Amino acid sequence: MNVRLIQDLTAAEVIWKELVPTTTIFTDWKFRRAFFEPWKFALEFYVLQDAGENTGLLPLQFNTKKNLLEFFGGGYMEDNGIFMKAGYEEAKTELLAAVKKPCRLEYLKEDHPEKFHLQINDTKFTLNISGCHNLQEALTPIWDAKKLGDLKRKIRKIEAQSVQITENNLNDLELLFVLNKKAFPDSSFNEPFREEVFKELTRLYREDLHLLTFEINGVKQAVSLAINFNGYYEYFNAGVNKEINNLGSFVIAKNIETATRLGAQIFDAFTQESGWKSRWHFTATPEYCLTLP
Repeated sequence: MNVRLIQDLTAAEVIWKELVPTTTIFTDWKFRRAFFEPWKFALEFYVLQDAGENTGLLPLQFNTKKNLLEFFGGGYMEDNGIFMKAGYEEAKTELLAAVKKPCRLEYLKEDHPEKFHLQINDTKFTLNISGCHNLQEALTPIWDAKKLGDLKRKIRKIEAQSVQITENNLNDLELLFVLNKKAFPDSSFNEPFREEVFKELTRLYREDLHLLTFEINGVKQAVSLAINFNGYYEYFNAGVNKEINNLGSFVIAKNIETATRLGAQIFDAFTQESGWKSRWHFTATPEYCLTLP
């Protein structure tokens, strides 16, 4: 076996689509490329070959701001991996050994972290909603009756006001940015190019976009952004006026309802606990990190 280095974007796309199985939106080439485009860091795709057959891929880029290799698409990416064809899983070490520059692999999915001495990077939160038709069916397996009843009362209290939910008014994306940054001083929307990238995502995924605007008593008080992709309802961000009690829970609940209506199988709330995901009892799965060499 030998390792081949690919640095051309077109060739990288071909090998990505050959070796990376489609699961969450983080495995979609056009999603990764949207985050790649503003910086255009040099690609270093390490490809394992066996008798000329492509059998494994470690897709990296060299971040000149950090002076190290990282996964293609940069720090926002989750569900990263060393992607191997069936039967070649044990050869991941061949790809790792080929990396000679400083390298930080983050948000790495790995079934056997002990083999590579991986450290936990963060936790990914998901809710299995396969076969569910509404909010109650989605939450009943993980919530007791009292907790579910409390949520329903919170929802009714908000709905007792004049509430209007509109979908895909793209002008409201700006309000999401404003509200999110107000609520979270360390919001990722403060990072260079991040708002521009999300505007591009709304264009790329227009048919599967669910930008929900929540208007209460005639005033827009919250905006959330999700993309329905490959059975995953990808719940990216929300901007919520925190002065309105329980509005955050209301927004989450309405997004879960939307996901069930669309027939999604997984409600993907991504990594970072953000003060609510554990409380909602979502399934928590570690994602790992590894520093090389």
